[in-house]
Amino acid sequence: MSDDPLTPPPADEWLPAETWLVGGSLALGLVLLGVLWWVSKTYFPAGGVVRSPSSTGSVVGDLDDGIASPRPMDYLVRRL
Repeated sequence: MSDDPLTPPPADEWLPAETWLVGGSLALGLVLLGVLWWVSKTYFPAGGVVRSPSSTGSVVGDLDDGIASPRPMDYLVRRL
């Protein structure tokens, strides 16, 4: 070891437990990401939104006809 104060100290090696924890965390994250993807594809399929040919891009249909709405507040506030 040199006496120079600007020389960084040598890097510590990872312990086997640290390697296992990092690898296990990455694997668990990938598994949970896959489960989330599967749940979203299975229970919340993207059916697409049917739009009118007008330039406003409004959604064709009403809330109760099964067509998805691009505005989330439409489900909370009923149109009069």
